[in-house]
Amino acid sequence: MSRVTFIAGENINKGDAIAIGSGYSIARKASANSSFYNSVIGFAAHGAAAGSAVLVSRDTVFTSLSGLTPGQTSYVSYASGSVVSSYDGWYNSIPITSSGTVYLTSVGRNLSSSGVSNQIEPAVAVDLDNIFVYFLLEDGSGYITTEDDGIISLER
Repeated sequence: MSRVTFIAGENINKGDAIAIGSGYSIARKASANSSFYNSVIGFAAHGAAAGSAVLVSRDTVFTSLSGLTPGQTSYVSYASGSVVSSYDGWYNSIPITSSGTVYLTSVGRNLSSSGVSNQIEPAVAVDLDNIFVYFLLEDGSGYITTEDDGIISLER
């Protein structure tokens, strides 16, 4: 069982998807709406008030969620800390009036209605204003994909 303790940067509930920022010591709820807190490192093993210690489970399987569709991939929702159980759930979590950039971050594969295999993957930035996708890579570089008459070109 892999668990790590961080300081909660806000009130956190058990089962919230957690991202780390501010010098890698502050835990916040992950959100598809955040440029800094979009990549999940694990799930809150218990609730914690802002400023207190929170235990984050980085287990390969996290089983304290609910409403997941087995076999689907879960994603970080637009709502802070929430996980949606499919791509459609992620897309539908974005308010229709949204603009700017949102982040598509896979949490892992749903193994049951309450369990997900925690598989950390880089976020994909989606520009809602210009309809292009920017792939964020772990080394900080990225790629932009654009579509021209049905041909996808990859630019660096």
